[in-house]
Amino acid sequence: MFKKVVSALLIIVVICSMFCIFGIGLANAKKKSLNSVEKFKASALTSGSVKLTWQKVTGANGYLIYRYNSKNNKWIRISKLSSSSKLVSGLKEGTKYVFAIKAYSATKNRTVFSKSLSKAVTVTPLKSINAFKANARWHRIVLTWDKNASAQTYIIYKRVNNKWKVLKRLNPSANKYNIKNLKANSNFTFGIKACKKIKNQTVSSEKMAVLSTKTRLPSVKKVRSVFADSKVRLKWNKLEHAKAYKIYSYDYSSAKWSFVAKTKSTTFVKSYLKTATVYKFGIVPVKSGKKVSAEDMAITTGKTIPADVKYSVSLKNGLLKFKWKKQNNVKGYIVYTKQPGKKWKKLTATSKTSCEVKAPESEKFYVSVKAYTKYKGKVLSGMYLKKSVQSQPYSYKLYCDGDSISAGKGSNGYSYAAIFAERHNMSLKNYAVSGGTISSNVKGKYHIAQGVINHLSNSYDYIFFDGGVNDYIFSAKLGKKASASQKKFDMNTTCGAFEAMLTFTKKTCPNAKIYFISVHKVYADSKKNSLGFTYNDYRKALESICKKYNVTVVDCYNASFNFAYTFKRNGIYPKGDKLHPTEQGYIKFYLPVLEKVVRVGS
Repeated sequence: MFKKVVSALLIIVVICSMFCIFGIGLANAKKKSLNSVEKFKASALTSGSVKLTWQKVTGANGYLIYRYNSKNNKWIRISKLSSSSKLVSGLKEGTKYVFAIKAYSATKNRTVFSKSLSKAVTVTPLKSINAFKANARWHRIVLTWDKNASAQTYIIYKRVNNKWKVLKRLNPSANKYNIKNLKANSNFTFGIKACKKIKNQTVSSEKMAVLSTKTRLPSVKKVRSVFADSKVRLKWNKLEHAKAYKIYSYDYSSAKWSFVAKTKSTTFVKSYLKTATVYKFGIVPVKSGKKVSAEDMAITTGKTIPADVKYSVSLKNGLLKFKWKKQNNVKGYIVYTKQPGKKWKKLTATSKTSCEVKAPESEKFYVSVKAYTKYKGKVLSGMYLKKSVQSQPYSYKLYCDGDSISAGKGSNGYSYAAIFAERHNMSLKNYAVSGGTISSNVKGKYHIAQGVINHLSNSYDYIFFDGGVNDYIFSAKLGKKASASQKKFDMNTTCGAFEAMLTFTKKTCPNAKIYFISVHKVYADSKKNSLGFTYNDYRKALESICKKYNVTVVDCYNASFNFAYTFKRNGIYPKGDKLHPTEQGYIKFYLPVLEKVVRVGS
């Protein structure tokens, strides 16, 4: 009985279920459409893709996605799906797109759609800018980028106080922007977007291209250059943030800059330049970048003056005869004369290496020869190498040999020997050469000892020598004083060459009065050369040898000497080079010592 009741209940449940399903299906069969899709949105994700989203429709089995084709004014179905979102890719940048959607419900016998299309509109952004770069200088930054064919405008942004500020709007043909008047040695961040206007809507790059850069240290200002015969002095204003400066020179033949030196000072002297030659120098503050650009440089140009003309002069029958060697890159030569106490006067000009002119009608006068060249309309010439000439016979003959102190490097060639000879009516033969060493072992230099052996004859009454400074500077072997019995000397040492020189002098001019000029203090006694010797070591060794040969020492070393009376070299050394005395330096500090020691005629 129980089993019959259960079976009856199950039959009733099945019948009811079938009735319900049939009733619903019947209702859908009667329904003509689904509700329209709500909250349909199109969101541009990239320059080539859009994401579509919507709210599901009750009773819908799926959705149909359409895109409007504006060329033929038709809707094109692009997708059929059952999800509630769709990623549409392969689109064009900066383009307006209209999408539509409708839901559908499909049964075996019939498909029902939404009442109407739901539409969504969007515009794809432009592609991000490629190759956004910055070329930073000390006062400006140049931004560059690759052009975007779809762009109608480029917008440059600058990061200020953690916010983007529009700096400039540029036309589509631009791919460069120069930002000026920036603070030197400072950090900057810039951005760029491409923009396009579509009807009333403006779209820009999908992402802002961003870069950070730093301006360099500023270029140095007010560079002053002074050119002499073989040197240039550069001077500039100090930069607050510059720890050092790099000096470059320009090679006109290769059209390239080359590194010269690095210095912490605001002055620099470059030596060993060619005479009468145009040079260009650039100064760059350190940390201004790896590449050297003329824009980062403070540039100065100039021309070195011709070298001093080393000439010979003779007076015979009222005519002055001059001879000298040819110099490169000069226009010609000018011969001058000067009466005592008066200014230099031009006698003649020539392009040759000799000339003959009528002598002034005076018992005593000075002469000089200068080479000259031209630069930017100005005449450039060397110093007056002064020589004394007189028509009356001289009472005594003076021989001089040595280095730049004897040659008169800082006094227009008019050294202590020339001044002393003039005062005591002496004819002078001065073979001294700047840079000369006593030792014969220093290459490329005039060797004083060998020069004496080559030049000296037995016709001199007085003989002046100096030397030892350049032996110290160029680290010539010092050597030792020879024994009394030693007859041969090592010319490759300073002591050996000096003894050979004095031995030859004593033998050649037995009646001459010989003097060794111990020059003023030019270097600190404690400063050692590469061999470990000070200048004082060389000086004491030479003075000791003088004592051995009974040669009188003229002690200018212990005399009080003022460096203000040293060579300024056309402004290369504004306070003097602290080495080469001027004419007044010889008169004030050398001549009094010479007059006390050298007794002429006694």
